[in-house]
Amino acid sequence: MTTNVTVNVSVTKVKKRKNHPTYKGKFHFQQVEPLEEIYVKKNGNIDAFKAPDDLAITFNWVSDAVEIDDALYEAYYCTPHNDSIWVLPGEDSEPGEGDKAPPDGDHDITVPDGPAKRSLTLKDRNDLDKRYKYSFVVHLEIGGGALLIEDPKIINKTIKPRMAPGKPRHKPIGAPPPGTNANS
Repeated sequence: MTTNVTVNVSVTKVKKRKNHPTYKGKFHFQQVEPLEEIYVKKNGNIDAFKAPDDLAITFNWVSDAVEIDDALYEAYYCTPHNDSIWVLPGEDSEPGEGDKAPPDGDHDITVPDGPAKRSLTLKDRNDLDKRYKYSFVVHLEIGGGALLIEDPKIINKTIKPRMAPGKPRHKPIGAPPPGTNANS
């Protein structure tokens, strides 16, 4: 069974990256469906931990035009749509233009093509213990075309309980209370 998720995406404060031909901005990902469980965080991270099975996430681009240096420029998803999602295994990886999600097939993450310039769907098989970093890429109509990029993470379901990094699962028997010295 596939869980369908709908997310509205907008961006503000767009500016050119230093020493790089791409742009960055303050992205905001607002999940609007389902209301019962949040799978896409406001920073774009996809947390599929509680999803029962596959996810189909539809990203609706709601910033039709973005402001850069007091001028407005049209912004929309790349064509084909998988040009707008670059993905690599490992949450600390750095996906680039050569790492486009496949449009279909037997892959963990796919992005099928579609007719809309402002709506695309990312499909995640939600395989156990898989983590990814993805680049969310939008085409800007500036200077013959440029890319606006954000870099969230994908964390799939796991068989191990999740916890904050560096936090023990339990206090060892006989351990002193936190903040005390065992030798005092």
